[in-house]
Amino acid sequence: MDQQRKTTIINEIKYWQENRLLPEKYCDYLLALYTEGEADMIGIEDEASVINKVNSFNLLFMFLSLTLAPGVALFSLYIKPTLIQFTFLIILSVIICIGLFLLGIKLYKIDFDYILMVLLLNIFILSLVIIHQLIDQTVVRLIIIFGQLLLWIGFGIKRTNKLLVVMSLLILTVCIVVSII
Repeated sequence: MDQQRKTTIINEIKYWQENRLLPEKYCDYLLALYTEGEADMIGIEDEASVINKVNSFNLLFMFLSLTLAPGVALFSLYIKPTLIQFTFLIILSVIICIGLFLLGIKLYKIDFDYILMVLLLNIFILSLVIIHQLIDQTVVRLIIIFGQLLLWIGFGIKRTNKLLVVMSLLILTVCIVVSII
């Protein structure tokens, strides 16, 4: 088989692998078959470097996701920023959350449902901060929180994401118990 045809086939297999059109094992097998075991010579990344790249982003993603919204919440509750500072802080936090969401999906191909739940949880925490800072009436606060959680339940049912439905029901239950107490 001539070199140009081999290169075309190898590039096509790489495309299938990147876009998950074939299972990873099949793509690895086909690449090994068509490169005759010389995958490193044609620029194919070895599995360990791909795993390290994804794992390092996963750690960064989890760290930022777990600290961003709670950090903003603690800062706004204890420091009491002005309205302009508060608005800037919330807008910047939402932009970072959405940027991490898109980066995780597009570049690192992290599971959509996982990233969606983290994004929704961060937005929920940020909305709690906004509600706490700007709305004084308890009934209005509860209506907004319950409405958001009911949207989560509907979205989880539509996407058949059981974990999102369970998480929203759990948070909804906690909110009901806290509002009763």
